[in-house]
Amino acid sequence: MQQIQNFNMTPTQIKANENSEIGQMLWRSTKEHAITQLKAPATAKFAGDRYVILNGTGMVTGYVDAQNSFGAMIRNEIVAEFVKGKDDQWHMTDFAMDQPK
Repeated sequence: MQQIQNFNMTPTQIKANENSEIGQMLWRSTKEHAITQLKAPATAKFAGDRYVILNGTGMVTGYVDAQNSFGAMIRNEIVAEFVKGKDDQWHMTDFAMDQPK
């Protein structure tokens, strides 16, 4: 998680990549991974996605609202980091999903 927190994402970089096809693909991959971590995946509502892609590294942030094991809707922040491999495919290298403090 420390590596993700140190990844610099400026608003200019975020805006430049907001509509990129790669960024959208990385967000879809992040959501698919997040679904596997939820107690009630059918209740998931994702939003707030932001991503930046620089020099073969991508970072995605956002949040998911979903029910916990007691049925309460909880918001969880999501952060994922990706690298583009030698095979030209993007690989998730780090993932975290935490309730905001």
